Amino acid sequence: MRLIEDLKREFAQYGDDVFGRIRNDPAFRHTSAEEMLAAARTAVTKAEAAAPQWFRTTPDAACAIKEAPPAVPAHVPPHYFPAAEDGSRPGTYFVNTKEPQNRLKIEDEATAYHEAVPGHHFEYSKSALLKGLPVVRRKTPISVFGEGWALYCERLADEMGLYSNDESRLGMLTMDAMRAGRLVVDTGLHAKGWSRQQAIDYLVGNTPLSLMQIESEVDRYLGEPGQALAYMVGRLKFQELRRKAEKAGKDVRDFHEVVLSQGRLTLALLDEVVEEWIADA
Repeated sequence: MRLIEDLKREFAQYGDDVFGRIRNDPAFRHTSAEEMLAAARTAVTKAEAAAPQWFRTTPDAACAIKEAPPAVPAHVPPHYFPAAEDGSRPGTYFVNTKEPQNRLKIEDEATAYHEAVPGHHFEYSKSALLKGLPVVRRKTPISVFGEGWALYCERLADEMGLYSNDESRLGMLTMDAMRAGRLVVDTGLHAKGWSRQQAIDYLVGNTPLSLMQIESEVDRYLGEPGQALAYMVGRLKFQELRRKAEKAGKDVRDFHEVVLSQGRLTLALLDEVVEEWIADA
C-alpha cells in the first residue's frame, strides 16, 4: 500500500481532481485509429534515438508497428509479438485501434516504452541472439522477469527524458497505479478473502482507471491468480539491483547489458548474476 500512497503524492502535483480528469476528460481519449498508430510510431522513434546513451548494444532490427488483427477483441490491450526465429517476421508492436474513444492517449508513450522500445523488443531481441542457450531457456515465459523489465522501462523512459509532456507523464503514473494496485487487490482476492466488489472498490478509490477497465482487470486477477503481481514485483527487483550496481560504480549501460545477457531468469538467479558481476569488479 506504500507504493499506492507514494503514487498519490505524485498525482497530487497535477491537481486535486486528477483522477476525475483522467477518467472523464474527452481530451485524454483517442479519436481515430490513425492517431493511435501515429502516436506509437513517434514514441518508438524517439526511444530508438535515445537508446544508445543508455544501452551498450541495441537490436539490429527495428520494432515494427502494426494494427492488431481484426480478430483481436477491442478489450485486448496493445501488445508485443517477438520476431520469428528464422527472421521471416520482425518483432512487432501491435496497437489495438478498435474503439479508440476507450483508449487513453496519455498512456501511448508509457505503453510504447513497455511493449516496444526499450521494453519487450530489446529483451526479446537480445534473447534471440543467445544461441548457446537451450530453447526452453530462451522461450520460458517467466513473467516476473519479462514484465518486470518492461515495467522498469516505463520509469527508465522518464530518466531518458522521453515523456513529451505532463499528460504523457500522467499516463505513466496511471499505469504505475494499476500495477501497484494489483499487489493489493490480487493478494486481497486470493489470500484475504476479498469479494470481487471489494477489489473493484479499492481500485476505484486508489487508481484513475475507468470502471470498465477496473472490472476487466479484477476479472483477470480472478482468472489467473498471481500473474498480475509479476509486473511490480519484477520492477522492484530490477530497481534494487540497479541501485546496488550504481553504488558499486557500475555504468547503467553495463547493468542493462548484464541483466539481458542470459534470457529470462527467476529473480533469485537474476540476483545471483548481478551480484557476481558486481563482485568481479
